[in-house]
Amino acid sequence: MFERSFMRPANYFLLPEKEQWGIDEKLGILDWKGDSLTELDLGRMRKYYNVY
Repeated sequence: MFERSFMRPANYFLLPEKEQWGIDEKLGILDWKGDSLTELDLGRMRKYYNVY
């Protein structure tokens, strides 16, 4: 599910919650919590979503 999360748009966290839910539903990752990510994974996500 981690890899699939990168199919979201890079501005995902700026979108309204309802739109985020719709995107995650289409990607099949509604139940993904993002637990157990390594520092490398977190860095990759921060870079992709431009959040620090």
